[in-house]
Amino acid sequence: MTETATLQSQTAIVTGGSRGLGRGIVEALATRKMRVVAVAGGAASLEAAAKEMRVDHLAADVADELTAGRLMQDVRPDLIVPSAGASALLRPLHQHSWETSSQNREVDAKATYVWLRNALLFMNLASHAAIFLLLACMSCLAQTGKTGGGKHTLSPKLEKMPESLEARLALSALPPHLRDGATIYLLDPDKGYVVNRKGANGFSCFVMRTEWMWPQFAFRDDIFVPISYDEEGSAKMMPVWMDAAQMRARGCPPNKSTKRS
Repeated sequence: MTETATLQSQTAIVTGGSRGLGRGIVEALATRKMRVVAVAGGAASLEAAAKEMRVDHLAADVADELTAGRLMQDVRPDLIVPSAGASALLRPLHQHSWETSSQNREVDAKATYVWLRNALLFMNLASHAAIFLLLACMSCLAQTGKTGGGKHTLSPKLEKMPESLEARLALSALPPHLRDGATIYLLDPDKGYVVNRKGANGFSCFVMRTEWMWPQFAFRDDIFVPISYDEEGSAKMMPVWMDAAQMRARGCPPNKSTKRS
C-alpha cells in the first residue's frame, strides 16, 4: 500500500493552520489526501486559508481545554500537530511586566499541554493515534535545563559540530517540502550564527546548542534542538538568537545579555 493510500484513511488536527509553518503542514497533508482540520484563532484568515486548501477548519482558542477535548472526541484524529504559538513581544527586559514576559509561556506551553493531555485521554478511542509536538514544545524545552547545584561558567566552551551534520539537524525542524528553499544557520562557537546556505522561501532553521542566556541554569554542552521560523519569525526572532550567540562568543556574561551595548 502506498503512503498516499494509507493517509487517505487518516485524519489530522493542525493548530496554527492558517499561516506559517502550520499552514505548510496543512498543505502537505492535504496534498497527500489526508483529511485535515485546521484550528487557529483568526477566523477570517483561517476561513480564507481553509477554503484555498480545501480542508475543514475551526476558529477557536488553541489553548482552550474544551475545544481540544471536543475536537478529539468528535474527530478522533490519527495525527495531532500543535504548531500554534503567541507572537513574542520583543523589547528589553526592563520594559516588560511579568504578564507581558509570560505571554509565550502561558499560551505556547498551555496549548502543548492541553493537546497532549487530551490526546492521552482519548488514546483508547482513537487507537494508533500519533502525536507530533512541533515548535510549541520548544518554549517548554527551553525551560527544562539542569537547575541548582552547579556553578555557572561565564565562558563555557562549545565544540563546533560537523557542518553537514548540523545542517541536516537544522533542516529536520522543517517539513520536507520546505527544506530545499530554507536558509540554514550554523553556529561558530567563536563568532555566533553564520549563514551556511541562503534560501528563498522565507523560512530559516538552526540548532540551539546552549541555554547560556538563562543564567539560572547550569551550563550544558549536550543540548541540540533544531528550530525553524517562517518569514515573520525569521525577521523577528532570528536577530535575537544571533545577538545572543555573538554576545556569548565575545565572553559576555549571560546576566548582561538583556542590556544594550
